[in-house]
Amino acid sequence: MMWIVECACYPADSYKNKLTYNSRWKHIWTWYRHCATVQVIVGVICECMKILIGEPRPHFLDTCKPHEAINCTNEYFEDYTCVSSSWFVMDASRSFPSGHTALSVCMAIFIIWYLQARLSTRFWFLKPWLQCLTCVWAVTCSVTRVSDHRHHWWDVTAGAILGILFGLYLVITLCRYFHINNTNNAVVDVKQVPGEVIAEHGLTSQISFTKN
Repeated sequence: MMWIVECACYPADSYKNKLTYNSRWKHIWTWYRHCATVQVIVGVICECMKILIGEPRPHFLDTCKPHEAINCTNEYFEDYTCVSSSWFVMDASRSFPSGHTALSVCMAIFIIWYLQARLSTRFWFLKPWLQCLTCVWAVTCSVTRVSDHRHHWWDVTAGAILGILFGLYLVITLCRYFHINNTNNAVVDVKQVPGEVIAEHGLTSQISFTKN
């Protein structure tokens, strides 16, 4: 998506900075690397929280199939033995928080903010539709975790909060609002010295002169 937006909205020479020699590929790769790194961090944090905190999923009893429930006589059992595979039982015990929600919300914030910052005003009619579609995707991914009985609502809420925090960190701190610094359009204030040639040091900048 970033390749399509950047190629459609900005010429190749608009990325060039005579001090750093940046390119379109470098900017896209940098944003993608930051996004992938944060996604991995969010995934690791969610898995650690599932192991340290965790809780049974809504379908835990159906997955566990406790042996004591075969002849259930409304008696309370403190000890039970799961019949199902240990891997499925372990997965059914890790409901908090929702990793799918955290990742989808974080990614949605990244995409929505990127479209807002980088999609040209020529596509003003397309921008809100793409942003709305991304938002619907994140909400659907989150809500279905509850409707499919994979998570409790508080698991999804915790995942959404985690996704929002890391999404804002990704956009604001790492990607710096997707702004590109280009010195070709910089405005430099210098003092005019009569009869002296002013060297621009290779910068094709717009220069404003002031006299003392």
